Amino acid sequence: MTSARHAALWASLGDRAFEERRFEEALAAYERATKLNPDEAKPLRGKGHTLYALRRYAEALLAYERVIELDPENAFGHLGRGNALLALGRDEEALTAYDRALECYPNLAGAYGGKGRALGNLRRLEEALAAYDRAIELAPYDKDDRLEKVGMFFELKRYEEALATLAPLIEVDPYTAGLYHRQGQALHMLGRDEEALTALEYALRQQPDWALAHGSRGGVLKALGRLEEAEAAYQRARDLGNG
Repeated sequence: MTSARHAALWASLGDRAFEERRFEEALAAYERATKLNPDEAKPLRGKGHTLYALRRYAEALLAYERVIELDPENAFGHLGRGNALLALGRDEEALTAYDRALECYPNLAGAYGGKGRALGNLRRLEEALAAYDRAIELAPYDKDDRLEKVGMFFELKRYEEALATLAPLIEVDPYTAGLYHRQGQALHMLGRDEEALTALEYALRQQPDWALAHGSRGGVLKALGRLEEAEAAYQRARDLGNG
């Protein structure tokens, strides 16, 4: 078996381990592949993805930069580089990397989503919303980008739009506590506290020991004048937070 074919076999083993979330095994396989064929970008990209999954962001960045060195038009190399830079708090550089990924592949939804996060961190909120809109247009079933968009609406105090963005998410995923918590927060900010309480109590049925949701429920109960219940909710949040 040639070195190139041997490397491809190790890369395939790395891909399988990565898909099964056996990240340390995946990393070892990708490293074997890159030693056997150091000029092949694909296993290096897999190595970058695995290091990122292990939260070894600086090492992931080096792997993605080697991918780009070997293949300057590799959109996923630029995307991975952007994600690593974003995780390292280097938002301006991440934004440049995402733009470079989009030059290579203009319809890469992940690059628009990453761009939205970088722009949000840089407080360029309207631009962030536009980036999320494009990401959602390209990948309409991606929940993460819609949730990030909800976060932008909260930052901009546009709570009706936050609710409108949450509604289809709740429709397709009615058992996720975080969606109801966000819904309850938006309703509370709009002064719709009875509805907010219903949403927060539903969130707590899904996740009974969530301190943050108990605290939010306390705030709504206080707004409704139900002060003893509010204090009990706050105490429950404190107890869970200290546990």
